[in-house]
Formats: sequence, structure tokens, C-alpha cells
Amino acid sequence: MSENFDIVIIGGGPGGYVAAIRAAQLGMRVACVENRDKLGGTCLNIGCIPSKALLQSSEKFEEATHSFAAHGVKLNGVALDLPAMMARKDKVVGDLTKAKEMLSHAEAEHNGAGTDVKKHAEAVREARTAQGYAEEARIIAERF
Repeated sequence: MSENFDIVIIGGGPGGYVAAIRAAQLGMRVACVENRDKLGGTCLNIGCIPSKALLQSSEKFEEATHSFAAHGVKLNGVALDLPAMMARKDKVVGDLTKAKEMLSHAEAEHNGAGTDVKKHAEAVREARTAQGYAEEARIIAERF
């Protein structure tokens, strides 16, 4: 990979993609390097957001089996559908990551700058040492 950018941002989490968007707004050619296949970092992809989506589904199940009766709502045959819960969690995460990617690409195109999201471990290693990337600036916005 021997492309040239004004700035290379390592990490597509909340610090990285925001920095990439701002740099693009300022007219820079930006490479945002992420070793996952989606922007958003740990919280959005495998941490906080997926956990909270599953927790909310679990709370709904608990309400249906224990709390509704106190409100005069009686249900028979309430069952847990784990594949449906996981599908909902995946949809929540997918919708949010797509929104972040659309925002970063739209901002870059609107301002006439380039934003290239690299999604390979090799690109992360290269960007850390700036081989073939930005000669002026690097931002490391990843968790070590």
C-alpha cells in the first residue's frame, strides 16, 4: 500500500472516526485504519451496545414473566427466543455502524476530501510506522 494521505488515523472508534470526519471537513485526505470490518470501536461492535441490546431484551422477558401481572396483564406461554434476541442485537449494531460509515464517507465527499477506511491488520501495522502513508501527521485512536 503506497498511497499518500495528509493524515492517518489508527482506530475507527469514537475518537478515530470523529477525528477522520473533522480532518475531512478541513479538506485533508484521510486514511482511517481499523482492524475490524466496521467503524465504531469496541463499545459499538462487541462491548457496550451489543450488551445493552441483549440486556434490554432480557428485561422485557423478565417483565413479561414477572411484572405484567401486577398491572393486570396476564400472559400464558411466554418463551425466550434466543436467536431472535441475537438477531435484534445484530441489527442494532449493524444500523449504528452503517450510520457512522455513511456519515464519515458523506462528510469526506461533501468537502471534496478523501477518506479511505482501511480494514486490514497489515494496514494497521503499516500506518503505525507510516510506511507509505502520511508524512505529516498520524493520530493513534485505538485501545492498546
